[in-house]
Amino acid sequence: MMLRKALLSAMLLGAFAAPAFAADTTTAPVGGAAGMMEHKNPADTDGDGFLSKSEFLAAQEKRFAEIDTNSDGKISKEEMKAFHESKKGEWAEKKADWKAKHDADKAAAPAAGK
Repeated sequence: MMLRKALLSAMLLGAFAAPAFAADTTTAPVGGAAGMMEHKNPADTDGDGFLSKSEFLAAQEKRFAEIDTNSDGKISKEEMKAFHESKKGEWAEKKADWKAKHDADKAAAPAAGK
């Protein structure tokens, strides 16, 4: 029973954290020797480039409310499955957009050694 609770907790944490940071991010190139990328996260409501605890928790509350469709304060397996099914198309589209951009950037980069 403890293992089941631990696995469910880990699954929920992953379900909440990953989409909050990955699914809704956009990138823009930033100059500099390291060629670093700057990530704009919609949860960063004050735009300072960092997520405060309150910004992070607000994003998680929003995600929880989105998944808890019957508003009972709990997420059932059915609600989690429905949420994932509803996001599959959106996630696939974002992945395809990223891949197309990545492939275009790769093709535009000068060939090594030329």
